[in-house]
Amino acid sequence: MVLRPWTLHDLDAWTKLHNGPTIATPGHDHDARSPTELADDLARSVRRWASSDVGPFACEPLLPDEGGDGPAGEPIGSIEFIEAALASEIDPTQVINWRFSISGGTDQLVEAATAALTWIFEHYDLDRIIAPVVVGNRQSVAVAERLGMVARYRTVSPERARWTDVFELTAERWENRP
Repeated sequence: MVLRPWTLHDLDAWTKLHNGPTIATPGHDHDARSPTELADDLARSVRRWASSDVGPFACEPLLPDEGGDGPAGEPIGSIEFIEAALASEIDPTQVINWRFSISGGTDQLVEAATAALTWIFEHYDLDRIIAPVVVGNRQSVAVAERLGMVARYRTVSPERARWTDVFELTAERWENRP
C-alpha cells in the first residue's frame, strides 16, 4: 500500500470514494455530495497538505504484477488525522478517520491504517489516537480491533447525533504491538 497526499488530479477517485459504498468512520460518513462540493473538498485537502505538511492520505494498492513495487494508479481509500474535541473529551485529541472502498476490503484498510499510524506516531509526540465508530458499524469495529485499538466508552457523536463507540490506541501499545 502506498500512502501519499491527495492531489487535484485525483478528483475522479475522490468522487468515487465519497459517493460509493465504503467502510467509513463518522468523520468520513457523508451523504452523497455534488461534483462541485467534492472538488471544493479535495481542494481544501490539497491546501491543508501545502500549509501544514499533513492532511488526508490517498491510499493506493501496489501493482500485483512485477513484484508489487509500484502504485496501481488510483486511490481506493483515504485516511486522515484531525485534532478534534469530542463532546466527552476534555482536550482536543488526534482522531483517525478512514473511508475505504468496499472493494478494497478490510485487509487493505488495516494495511493502510497501519502505515498511517506508524507515520503519525513517528512524526508527532502523541500519547494516543482515538477512532470514533458509529455503533453497529461492524467493519470499522473489526478494523479498529485489528489495529490494536480498545473500545473505551460510548458517547453521542456531536456531528451526527448518533451513538458512537470511541476506540483508543496509546503510543505505548502501538510501540509494543506484536
